[in-house]
Amino acid sequence: MPPFGAIYAQLSAYGFDFAAGYGSAGGLCSGGEARTEAKTRRETLPAASSGGQSAVTACKTNWGQRCFNDGWSNNMATLAAPQLQQEPGANGLYERDFYSWTVQQAEALKRRDFNAIDWDNIIEEIEDLGSAQKRDCKTVCAHIIEHLLKIEYYREATDKVLNHWMAEIAIFRLTMADLVKENPGLKGHYRTLFPEAWSRGRNAAVIRLAEYDLDNAERDGKPIPKMSRAVRERDRMLPVECPYRLEDVTAFDSRHAGEPRNDIRPPSVARVLNTRLDEDFPVRRGRSLSLGGGRQR
Repeated sequence: MPPFGAIYAQLSAYGFDFAAGYGSAGGLCSGGEARTEAKTRRETLPAASSGGQSAVTACKTNWGQRCFNDGWSNNMATLAAPQLQQEPGANGLYERDFYSWTVQQAEALKRRDFNAIDWDNIIEEIEDLGSAQKRDCKTVCAHIIEHLLKIEYYREATDKVLNHWMAEIAIFRLTMADLVKENPGLKGHYRTLFPEAWSRGRNAAVIRLAEYDLDNAERDGKPIPKMSRAVRERDRMLPVECPYRLEDVTAFDSRHAGEPRNDIRPPSVARVLNTRLDEDFPVRRGRSLSLGGGRQR
């Protein structure tokens, strides 16, 4: 075990103040201050007396008792404090104040202070960012499907309402095209996104159409059915499986995410608009229109 004098000299070199129980400025000394204080203490350390008293004995007499009382515990706490502060998530800031947590973590990343980074929550947030883009794309696609179904299955819609729904579809298509342009990796998720968007869009259309039926019954002075019944009736009317092709919904080439074309509609929707609004949308028969300009199977 190292002699006490050696321990004293080593700890003093790091800025420990055995007399006061802490380093300068109430903690560990920094840089030159630590070296200056260590040098001063080495110069004033009592030398061995002629009677055989060693420096170690003098040290024990002058500083030992105070060291092993308050000083030792205070200095150990000072050493441990930086490690506790760097422990990820130790202060619970992520749950308590998310904004301040983002600022703190951004500053830590800028400093390349990897010990101060809340790794688990950082990873979770990055993954959520990617998931959010997928959710946005799916949500917008679901809105398009909802409006297509309303155009096709709400016979009582006025021309004004039909034109409004067409305008909404055009805006949703632009939004979806922008999402795919900015996040090309989404193209690899069409296989899963589109069926999920169909399910959500269909459910929304069922509810909206049921609401319209209740409004119409009230307007015409007829008995107003329960909402649950209206929903069940509309649910039976709408197809279970998606009758639309992806490019009929998005109106842009899903492989390249170009600008949406305004003349693209699912055939069943195109027929309704051509009849009701005297439009001239192309109607596919057996083969889908190629968004590149030709025809494809």
